[in-house]
Amino acid sequence: MRRFKTVVPMHNLHLGDPLVQFGPGVYVGLIPDWLRADSLLKNLSRWDLAGFEACTHCFVHEYEAEALGSPDPLWKGPDPRSIQDAKIELSYLANLALWLQRPGPIGFNLIFHAPEWSSRFSIQGTERCDRYLCHPDDANQKITSEDIEPASKLYGALTQIPRHSAPWTAISALIAALQMNREEIRHLLLWVALEALFGPEDGREITYRLSQRLALFLASNRTEARELFGKAKRAYGFRSKVAHGKWKHDDETTAMTGFTEALLRRSLLRLMRDGDVTSKFLGQQRETYLDDLPFSEQKLGAP
Repeated sequence: MRRFKTVVPMHNLHLGDPLVQFGPGVYVGLIPDWLRADSLLKNLSRWDLAGFEACTHCFVHEYEAEALGSPDPLWKGPDPRSIQDAKIELSYLANLALWLQRPGPIGFNLIFHAPEWSSRFSIQGTERCDRYLCHPDDANQKITSEDIEPASKLYGALTQIPRHSAPWTAISALIAALQMNREEIRHLLLWVALEALFGPEDGREITYRLSQRLALFLASNRTEARELFGKAKRAYGFRSKVAHGKWKHDDETTAMTGFTEALLRRSLLRLMRDGDVTSKFLGQQRETYLDDLPFSEQKLGAP
């Protein structure tokens, strides 16, 4: 077995010097000197090299494998995948955890896989990835050192979500939405995620029931729930126009997409921070739990 590092340089992430554990086998810290000095960086395009040189911090995954492309022993899906593919997925989840903690322009588009040779790491594989794109309203948000610990807890929760579940569908759709630079398609993908979480299984009165469930799940009081309900119905209406090719861009479409992003972010934050709620969305209780929200006597919304 050989030691490997998968290094993910992060744009717009500037923290202190220490290497901090972010999760099992993954750390966040300064880009290592051996990577900056690697001769294979000269093979990058001028654009990619300039972007890499502007990065100061990165995620680092540490693991052992027979060779680059070794099968992931933890993968339970029908088609095999490599350990490196697993690290790419985990990198997107780590990036998502930071976005959930504080949405902004943080993201990555390059990943380096490096085995250890004679007690020294060197690049053996480089992959280009689609970077997260932030909403214009979030362009000035910056991750700070204080965000790392709560983001690491979100990362831990994200990695525990089983595939073939409503929350995982929502997470996957959100990742796709964050990579999409076409506003109308981004809006559609956000609603795919919200429908996975809150859509009624029988599909009846979907606009009303989906908007009501969202509002009651997120609001802290009935007044806020009524306001969220109206705005969610309107945003879902825009989603339907896009889906049927009957939309047009105006001054409010960007704001509606931002509002929808905020709905999804708040929903996932509550799910990832509250294990009892997460369990309801993972099991057979989701539909009953959501249908009972209008009649629940407990305090509305997340703390």
